[in-house]
Amino acid sequence: MIKKLIFDLDNTLIKWEDEKNWYRVYEKIKKNYQITPEEFQKIRLSVEEYEKNEDIFNEEKMQKNINNAIGKNLNIEFVQTILKIFADCLPDEKDSELDKTLQYLNSKYELVILTNWFTWPQEERLEKYGIRKYFTKVHGADKFKLKPNRQAFEIAIGNNKLNECIMIGDGIVNDIEGAKKIGLDAILLVNNCNDEVEKIGKQEYRVIKNIGELKHIL
Repeated sequence: MIKKLIFDLDNTLIKWEDEKNWYRVYEKIKKNYQITPEEFQKIRLSVEEYEKNEDIFNEEKMQKNINNAIGKNLNIEFVQTILKIFADCLPDEKDSELDKTLQYLNSKYELVILTNWFTWPQEERLEKYGIRKYFTKVHGADKFKLKPNRQAFEIAIGNNKLNECIMIGDGIVNDIEGAKKIGLDAILLVNNCNDEVEKIGKQEYRVIKNIGELKHIL
């Protein structure tokens, strides 16, 4: 019997517009911190490399990496400014099925978030998007080893058994294959944000094309 649904956040529940969101960051920090275009590119690369190489996120370490990249000694407020801007990044349009679907699922299961990003900015994004109320917990990457690490899924599962939970996300490697590797059932949301889309169809995935389909299969 299924008791808990574990959701990825970015590009599963809330669309992440990478270029647009980084532009917002640049417009803010160039004025307040006198950041040149060249420095901004180094900052962006530093953050993206940090995401790829770290197991657990830490604001102080991310700030140190940024300072090393641009040769400055900015304090922790700088990286927190970037995180705050990201917390305000929401798409202009909301999936009309999202609230209806989450409300329906929330009436049947416990819903939690499992995200490879800092907890507090994701909490803010969920609140501003009007869907935080459907989730009992937001598990962020500053609290656990990132997906697809086993620890991430085990924390999200909590006291439940593996066969009582389902992982739902758009990341083939991080969300789906990571979950399946430990014996956790998973549902892949296929959208234009999927990584390694060419893998779809070559593997046996449970697939949905929009979030509203969950009402009919769960």
